[in-house]
Amino acid sequence: MTFEQIVTLQRKENPDKRVFPFIFNQKKYWLKQVEKLSGGMRLLKFNPKKALQRELSALQYLNQRQAPIAKVVAYGEDYFVTEDVGTGVDDWLKKPISVAQKQRILCDSAKALAQLHQQQLTHGRPALRDITWQAEKVYFIDFETVCLKSNSPTQLNKRKIRDILVFIHSLFLKQLDITIIQQTMQAYCQAGGMDNWLATKDYLHHYRGIYYFLNLCKPIARSDLIAILQLFEFVLKKSNNQ
Repeated sequence: MTFEQIVTLQRKENPDKRVFPFIFNQKKYWLKQVEKLSGGMRLLKFNPKKALQRELSALQYLNQRQAPIAKVVAYGEDYFVTEDVGTGVDDWLKKPISVAQKQRILCDSAKALAQLHQQQLTHGRPALRDITWQAEKVYFIDFETVCLKSNSPTQLNKRKIRDILVFIHSLFLKQLDITIIQQTMQAYCQAGGMDNWLATKDYLHHYRGIYYFLNLCKPIARSDLIAILQLFEFVLKKSNNQ
């Protein structure tokens, strides 16, 4: 069977699955198709076909820019297929691997984010679950929030700051040792991200009042809020040291 025939067969056998993997010639692929909504969800959710086409357009744009993402190998009006790009960093950290290996994966991820920013591209939410690592290469997934329109320098810088904050927040959510987080962000800075890091530092310093307000809730805080407080403390402490 040809690749196109396999794709058609997979769609017939999995009509209700939004995203699923399949194997062709011993290689793994992912097929994503229009989400089928029922009942009230049709009123609550945006047109799923338009949403999928928007994501496909973003992926094709990023492929053209040679961004570190999965390559689109087939597509239609209501589906697209991408190559597999390995295991998520979030899952790598759960594996019984050495601390040194985890550090390497995180540093590689930080370097890839810095390189993405140097291409004047942003992800929107580069949490560890949206980054994969395979054969010493890093890839980003789920670019639904990518901006295809040209950004002003100010808008682009704000998007880069958001990327950095989401990335660091996800590091603290994993309850990693502070030295691991420090080395990870050092890798980002050394890979060309120093200006973005300094802008992030200034941004949080400007909004440091939020930290003092949120800190009042620390006795009852859960993981998300605790990670936000740690994020503020990490960045503001480093800003005082620089």
